[in-house]
Amino acid sequence: MDLRDSLRRLGDPHSAEFGVVSSVALGALSLIDPSALSPARRAAYRTTIAAVTGAMTWAAARSEFASMEARVGTTVGATGAALGLAEAGEAVDARMQRGLVRLGVRRPRIVIAATSVAFAAATFLADRAWSLHTLPDPDALAWEDRPLPDPVRVLTAALLARTDAFGAPALRAQLVTARERSFTDERFPSVSFVQFVVADDAPLAVPGNAVFPVTARFAADDGTLYVVTLAIGDGRLASLEMVEVTDDGEEPTREMDRWPEAHDVTLHVETPRGTVPLG
Repeated sequence: MDLRDSLRRLGDPHSAEFGVVSSVALGALSLIDPSALSPARRAAYRTTIAAVTGAMTWAAARSEFASMEARVGTTVGATGAALGLAEAGEAVDARMQRGLVRLGVRRPRIVIAATSVAFAAATFLADRAWSLHTLPDPDALAWEDRPLPDPVRVLTAALLARTDAFGAPALRAQLVTARERSFTDERFPSVSFVQFVVADDAPLAVPGNAVFPVTARFAADDGTLYVVTLAIGDGRLASLEMVEVTDDGEEPTREMDRWPEAHDVTLHVETPRGTVPLG
């Protein structure tokens, strides 16, 4: 197993690697007695707790939410909650430690850490078992490569035509022969998402993993605003996704049943000042 595959599995919330590392990390943090820390070290301790919470939430959100906005919002919320509840959590921790000492436990931190590891491992195993029960086996799906829908090809070409940066020339060359990879499964309704298949000998783009900075926006007949984003993975066209634009980080609830025509969209680009329309 190479480093890339190891990192991929470490970021998979249902992999054994994720379960072991997350449980051990929580156990190691539980060995620390926050009541014995100086103010500076306690701040660092709380920051570490929040960072671990954020990393675990991000990994879990990647498999739960399709849109980047939902994943970011969920992770930021969980990280903020970890910081906001730190003092209350430390108070509970202190009561547990005093209770163990009264029971005659000589090393209460070890007991607390072991309990944390056991709880984290049990939670992981329960979540993994549920996921394996409810999600299909990817290897059992009937994958099919077929021609790209014309609106998808035209729309992708429009995004790539607006710049020669971010590997756009290589991506345009890939698009010429790119196909769509899909599968049929009644548990997965049709969504506004296309996964690309690119020839093995196609030129690779740099950067290799990114969201292309040019996006397309359009309004449906009912006024709902949608954004189309192009993802790049390992230097290749990865996917084209269309999601509803919502306010205040709310989870999108509406899906379009068709891709827009290129003349129906307005193109935008990410800049240091934010997203701006292209003339």
